[in-house]
Amino acid sequence: MREGLESRPEVLVDLAASYARETMGARRVVLVGASMGGSETVIAVAGGARVDAWADLSGPSTWDGVRLLGLADRLRKTRLPGLVAHAADDDRLQYAAARRLARASGARFLDGASGHGYELLTDALGSLLPDGRTLVDFALDQA
Repeated sequence: MREGLESRPEVLVDLAASYARETMGARRVVLVGASMGGSETVIAVAGGARVDAWADLSGPSTWDGVRLLGLADRLRKTRLPGLVAHAADDDRLQYAAARRLARASGARFLDGASGHGYELLTDALGSLLPDGRTLVDFALDQA
């Protein structure tokens, strides 16, 4: 890595969250990641990212050599509201791992209807699906 560049997800999230709060006037920041971004969300929050809540949509149970279930205690200790969403038709093993992560971390589990990542949220025309409404309601409840 070149000097001056940072790649730890919690540091990158903190930069974005600070920008949202200081420049955009955000009062609360909810970190949402889909697919690999869902796993990075878990890693960032467990690493101390300064957000108000988090959501993992279909994140793989292991990312970049990190087993997410191994971060559950750190997630629980943050006391931040969390949401883990996965659809059984996406991958049954990943679905089971997502349920375990939610339970172990104290996050809410959203049993997704169908699809992977952002596909849980909207249809092909961009209309919000029920799982999308659940995510929006979760984020708004944190405000």
